[in-house]
Amino acid sequence: MKIKWDEKTFLEGAKLYYDYTLKNSKKRILGWFFIAILQFGIVMLIKQGTFGMALLGSFLTLYWYFLRWPLRKLALKMQFKNSAMANKNMSIEVNQNGLKVDNQELGYDKISEVIKGKNGYLLAIQNGFIYIPFNKFSKESKKDFENFIKNNTDIKS
Repeated sequence: MKIKWDEKTFLEGAKLYYDYTLKNSKKRILGWFFIAILQFGIVMLIKQGTFGMALLGSFLTLYWYFLRWPLRKLALKMQFKNSAMANKNMSIEVNQNGLKVDNQELGYDKISEVIKGKNGYLLAIQNGFIYIPFNKFSKESKKDFENFIKNNTDIKS
């Protein structure tokens, strides 16, 4: 299969990785902490008339729930533009030994896990990830890929 490593594909893979790692991280507790600060700040505003804690809590909560991904996305776009892989075509073949990415073998032992997202698979490898959108698979190659990775790696979704 051929995949153009364009900005859209890169950002889809990065978002899947970001959401997956955050979902399984203790960092998600920070959001609850920021809400607690906001609530404490509102109480201070009502009781003492000081708005500093409410302002801080509001800023942190807005950042955590609304600005975190857009700011990260902006940084990722800049990283993509400086990447040697930007807008390059990749060929990926699935075989019994693993994947062949641009004529370079990537054994299944190098894939630490496969994360199934709503639009594609994210293959976590030693120095990053490979994102393969579902629409790049033929029906047969997708079935072969799913069967083989099921027996060789952990699939998370």
